[in-house]
Amino acid sequence: MTRGLIVADSRTSAIASSSYGWANNLDASTLFASDFPSPRRLLDAISNANASWVLFSWREALFDLARLCGNSQQFANFLEQAVVGLSIPDHLGLSNTEVAEIEALAMTSVDFVTVTSPMLESLYTARFPRTPILMLLDMPSDSSIAEVSDERITKDIDVIWIGNSHWGKRQGMSDHKGYQSHVLPLVKILGEEEPSMKVMIVDRSKSLLPQKEVLRLIARSRFLVQFSKSEGTGLPLLEAMALRTVPLTTDVGIATMALEEFADDLVVEDYLQAKRVIRSNLDAQISMAMVHKYSQHVIRVKNSLEQFRYMMEFQFGTKEQRQNTMPLARFRARVFISFIWIFRHLRAKFKS
Repeated sequence: MTRGLIVADSRTSAIASSSYGWANNLDASTLFASDFPSPRRLLDAISNANASWVLFSWREALFDLARLCGNSQQFANFLEQAVVGLSIPDHLGLSNTEVAEIEALAMTSVDFVTVTSPMLESLYTARFPRTPILMLLDMPSDSSIAEVSDERITKDIDVIWIGNSHWGKRQGMSDHKGYQSHVLPLVKILGEEEPSMKVMIVDRSKSLLPQKEVLRLIARSRFLVQFSKSEGTGLPLLEAMALRTVPLTTDVGIATMALEEFADDLVVEDYLQAKRVIRSNLDAQISMAMVHKYSQHVIRVKNSLEQFRYMMEFQFGTKEQRQNTMPLARFRARVFISFIWIFRHLRAKFKS
């Protein structure tokens, strides 16, 4: 069995949640960049782990290592001795120029890339045809879902939205989650036309609730709405399905794959279409079917984990294969490092 390592950002982030799940199923260890005072100390920990494969579930960790430690022999040795992967959990690299350019540079240094949806798999395979693109699906915490599912909860909320209304703002995006363009108009029109309906907004840009409390709110809801322009997965959608709450979503992330034959009714274009479904009381007919669809998605997740395990074990994981690629790895590392420094310098000069 190859020994794996997953590098995430912090212990309480959404990326960490995915990383915990993957690590537990793949018998891998987890490191969190926020636990270390500098990228150099993180690199020490990665090197000491002596892992056969390393997946950077937080891409900035790899970028920082290349930028600050890239000229060191230790970094070159790391790239030579381990199979290195980069996780792409969202569409930032497809819509933000700076992230896209850095991702393109990173492709010269990694052995594989993981994505979290068929849509991302298709887009990144077309963009980087020479890089192996592996689909590593995401899912909510099994234990938390099971605990909330066992509680006696009444469906006393009609509609819930969960997200970060400011997501992507630092990268120059505007209303990426559809908060201004869809969520608030939906709240307004339901308030006017259906004043007895209860609508709940959980905006993570304003306050953070414990995850189990969020799951309880979802379980109390008849419908969950999601109006994002893009998603890597869209975990609230899966959490809703697991808790007998009907999701209404734009065609993002794993929505169409997870909802299958229900996608025609539940994948919507705007808040007006969502309003019509909410008023139709469709949830009474299909809420139990959502649990079944979630169970099918869990099987897909396990299949993707097994495929990933196979690739690490047999496609990349032998010592002989790594030794044969050492000269190439050293060259790729130096190219990646040089381009990172040039890119950062030109970017800073341009902005000044």
